[in-house]
Amino acid sequence: MKLADIPPGSDLAYRRAAKLIAEQVEFELETCRQLFGTEPEKVLELLANTPDWTVFFQEEDEASNRPAPLLKP
Repeated sequence: MKLADIPPGSDLAYRRAAKLIAEQVEFELETCRQLFGTEPEKVLELLANTPDWTVFFQEEDEASNRPAPLLKP
């Protein structure tokens, strides 16, 4: 099926969009599991229980504005 065959706003369009997002989320969850040792289920739970995901961006912005801790030799 070609992209042009999918009616905009149709159930099929939403299912295709969900599939694309699910594939990306699955990849990112696995990447985070490997990098940070996180459990995918807990990450999904945190996202599901956070109505406004911009709080995660704010936390990152605030952390980047703090001075870096001094490393002890």
